[in-house]
Amino acid sequence: MMLGIEQTGSDIMNIFGCFSVFAAAFAIFVLPGDASAQSSREAAAEEARTSLEDLSAEDIRKMAEQYARENAEAIEYVEPNYENVSKLYWALGVFDPVHDTRAVNGYLKINECEIYSEYFNDDFEWNKIFSATTEFLKSNRKNFPRRFQFTRMIELGRYDFDKDAFLVGDPDLVTGSRQYDMNLTHPADKVCGTPGSVENYPRDIVVVLSRPFKLAYLPATEDIAQDFVARTTHQNFEDNMDLNKNYQRSAYSRVAFLNVRVRIIKHMGLVYTSAGRQAAKVFGILEGYDVWEDPKGKRVLFSTRNATTAAP
Repeated sequence: MMLGIEQTGSDIMNIFGCFSVFAAAFAIFVLPGDASAQSSREAAAEEARTSLEDLSAEDIRKMAEQYARENAEAIEYVEPNYENVSKLYWALGVFDPVHDTRAVNGYLKINECEIYSEYFNDDFEWNKIFSATTEFLKSNRKNFPRRFQFTRMIELGRYDFDKDAFLVGDPDLVTGSRQYDMNLTHPADKVCGTPGSVENYPRDIVVVLSRPFKLAYLPATEDIAQDFVARTTHQNFEDNMDLNKNYQRSAYSRVAFLNVRVRIIKHMGLVYTSAGRQAAKVFGILEGYDVWEDPKGKRVLFSTRNATTAAP
């Protein structure tokens, strides 16, 4: 899934086209001067009109990729921690700050533990805090994050020299799937000193994508693939077992990390995950993905941010 390079190229052409017309009009009609200067300005205007004609298809492609890269990097995708997930519920309109008293209390417990712990049992101080938080949620919930990035461990198999790509070993990625369970935290994790989840705030979410996400092959040049294979050891897998306790490594498999970027647009109710935990079911759009060599993304094997492989 790419980030619309062809459309972006069209956008750039339109931008430059508009700029050329503006430059021509500005040079001819706005700037004062004598006849000689006027002639120079007309020449400059003509150059502005034809500047795009001098660009090769490769130049346009590079400009389009740069444009897409800069716009992708300008968008913030937050980590799916409990604080951000709790804010997502407000952004999606799950709660009403006027009527959902317990939801406001829950928001404070998750996001402002110190204040919650100190003042919750002080009726007078808590009333002030509660009122201020209610007004804050009324004004700011629409600005809470809806774009998230999720990271999971994946298996890469043998390198296919005909396709210049690694085989992907995860069945759900090979066949394509719309639904993914995001078990974000451990059930025993505490929230402001209390084990488990806060009422009406599931820790986990089930993401239903607008279309199936399929990744049967991971593109990689031979140089990048050889470098990756040389660095991939059993130790890499063992060091990251905590990301997926049930992961079964196959012969010739190598561990990598898929980081998907999703814009969530709708809450679809509560469900139970395959692990038997309550989760919020949400609908979202996949806006891009990376494949990393390490769980922190220090070395990138593939990215739709620039539609190319890179391993600096």
